[in-house]
Amino acid sequence: MTDFEFKTIGWFVLRCTHFILGFILFGVIYYLGMFTSRVVREMDKDMRKAIVPNILPAYFHWLKWEALWTVLSGFALFFWKIVVLGHSFVLYSKYALFMLMGMSVTIGITFTIWFVILPLQDRILELTKHGEWTEELDSIVWRSRKFAHISSWLGILVVVFMVGANYFPYL
Repeated sequence: MTDFEFKTIGWFVLRCTHFILGFILFGVIYYLGMFTSRVVREMDKDMRKAIVPNILPAYFHWLKWEALWTVLSGFALFFWKIVVLGHSFVLYSKYALFMLMGMSVTIGITFTIWFVILPLQDRILELTKHGEWTEELDSIVWRSRKFAHISSWLGILVVVFMVGANYFPYL
């Protein structure tokens, strides 16, 4: 395998990995906002007590690591492009602006998942152990859903930034 083939295949693999991880992440975030608010609210007490503590913890575990791996694959992709492929990174270029904005928003979404959404979801799990739907639970579900939806919409913004950086560098 020549050096060119290695660099090209590595770039392709990293790019596909990052794209797939990001796609799954934002789909999971959107599902989180929908599931915890509508479906859980409509369940009867016994079903909520049986299903929520058994299904959601595994789901939250994967969400947390999906967010982290998406960010890490993005850093690996950025490193590969700058160091291995030797592309210049002019800080004041439109490419750099789009990339840094996309990276910043994605890191913000990851922090929101780790430090806002997941602690709220842990509290939801605590309160649903008894199966009752209380005002406190309703408030926590609403806040969790709000942050999940904001993260989903910001995910669309990230895609615009990343596509803009890679495919429209001369805008």
